[in-house]
Amino acid sequence: MTWDEVTEYGGIYPCLANKDCSEASLTKFSVVEFDDSDDDEEPGSELRKDILSASYDRTTGVYTEVKNRTNLNGYYVGRQSESISFTYLVDGPESERYVDFTGTWRAVATRLGCDSVAESTYEFNSDGVVVKGMEFSSDCELEELDETVSYADLAAMDYWWFTTNGEGHESKATLAQLNSTIRWCDSDDLESSDVCDDKDIKINRWEYIPAGKDWDLGVLNRRTLGASGDIKSTISMYKN
Repeated sequence: MTWDEVTEYGGIYPCLANKDCSEASLTKFSVVEFDDSDDDEEPGSELRKDILSASYDRTTGVYTEVKNRTNLNGYYVGRQSESISFTYLVDGPESERYVDFTGTWRAVATRLGCDSVAESTYEFNSDGVVVKGMEFSSDCELEELDETVSYADLAAMDYWWFTTNGEGHESKATLAQLNSTIRWCDSDDLESSDVCDDKDIKINRWEYIPAGKDWDLGVLNRRTLGASGDIKSTISMYKN
């Protein structure tokens, strides 16, 4: 594609084409209404409204764009969706950049209806993680936590990105992986042929905005959701 064609995508592409990217030019907010109907549909039958906010961090080199879309009419009138995208330079088509978890992270956990807060530390090394501190047990009770977990075992839970990025990247994750929602079974006794009990089904939403030169100074949030989307508990982690 030519640069003239690329600029039609908006966002970061016009400034790349014109070689004038800066924090000022890439900090944006806009509200746009447009017709998303296909050629075989009646014009104006699929109106959308996009609310777009964007920013660029010179330290991380990451352009972040958050879009909220609302269907103004059509079959799915009123439907809302939100997306986040990250744009950054890599060395080549097969290259990627990662957040490396190796080191010590502090974690703060809260639970719906509980006044107490559970604090702990996660020490990630070449083999996995050593977790020490407090965690919620039943209801709002806290209990002491001291355990070692391998990256393979973490990957079998909701920390699904560990070990998935190839040899030498066991402790690393991409920004796309750290901004995902997963449904998993939180049971120690589950066999591959078993059906997960309703009480063990968890829906966890991960969110991470990179910070720092190596991208590892941001805050990693995990929100456990109920079936209706309500937040049951949260864990926020940041690297020391």
